[in-house]
Amino acid sequence: MTRYYISSLRADAKSLNSWVRQHWGIENKLHWMLDVTMGEDASRKRLKNSPENFSVVFKTALTMLKKYTPRPNKKKQPSVKTKRKMGGWSDKCLRDLLNLEPD
Repeated sequence: MTRYYISSLRADAKSLNSWVRQHWGIENKLHWMLDVTMGEDASRKRLKNSPENFSVVFKTALTMLKKYTPRPNKKKQPSVKTKRKMGGWSDKCLRDLLNLEPD
């Protein structure tokens, strides 16, 4: 498969190749996280704006999960997937995750 890239930068082929690989590495890492933690690829939402809307929701949730530290005094924190499950297991954990005050 051949891909073409356009750039106004003056660079040799080796540098351009490195920049392109770095860019796609970041893109793939983000997509992989969304797929593993939120099941984005398995989503059956296809009508109108549903895919875009749910993508925003998934990315927002992923950001919140990454920032959430259930054990602030510990260096090692649970994985994003585990933190998502913790929010489903415990109302207190869910409130903490969403940064909500208890009733």
